Amino acid sequence: MTIPTLTRKNVGLTVIVLINLATLSFCGGLHAQQIQKVDISPPQSSRYVKEHIIAAGDAPGHQLRIVEIEKTYTRNHPQVRGVKITKVR
Repeated sequence: MTIPTLTRKNVGLTVIVLINLATLSFCGGLHAQQIQKVDISPPQSSRYVKEHIIAAGDAPGHQLRIVEIEKTYTRNHPQVRGVKITKVR
């Protein structure tokens, strides 16, 4: 049986494999978050909190609108894991 000689390429590949194995062993406990089902009814009131208008510049009058909307629930509150939601932004 012959022992293979170590070349730069072999050492580099060995180091990469060892780093990957070490990374996988530390990340073994990680997992994706669970999906929570949320049943949302229409809000009782909603309003625009912020609005930004940016000229697109590619055609006259073409604009990009970015808005922030606040929704308020006074009855039929949606729930996430038993916690009632009263406002959504």
